[in-house]
Amino acid sequence: VTGDEIIRLYNIPPGRIIGDLKDEIKEAILEGVIRNDRKEALRFLADIAAKKGLILSSNPHE
Repeated sequence: VTGDEIIRLYNIPPGRIIGDLKDEIKEAILEGVIRNDRKEALRFLADIAAKKGLILSSNPHE
């Protein structure tokens, strides 16, 4: 999942939050919480973004 995708999916400006989200996804993969799989990463992103109050603004499968 790229920073540009996160910006588009959540309609947020570039900034530290993008890097933080990407880091959390990377850590989850490295720790075996999720597989290195796009669909799993997007689901994990949705969970952690929601906890940060971010609302999905576009379909990740577009």
